[in-house]
Amino acid sequence: GLSEDDALAGEAGEPHHTQAAVEEASPDDLTVDELKDELRERELPVSGNRDELVKRLKKAIKDEDK
Repeated sequence: GLSEDDALAGEAGEPHHTQAAVEEASPDDLTVDELKDELRERELPVSGNRDELVKRLKKAIKDEDK
């Protein structure tokens, strides 16, 4: 079977979607729809491509940590 190491090897590649709560997921793991939902809750713009949405949400999360 797969060892623990093999299971962790996938981390660097494409995100594999688990049913983890959005709060625990990094913006990189979210779908565009989920990213937009998160941004709307923060009253942030949802314009732009996925990369921009991810960057915007990451910045918002970082600001919340202050």
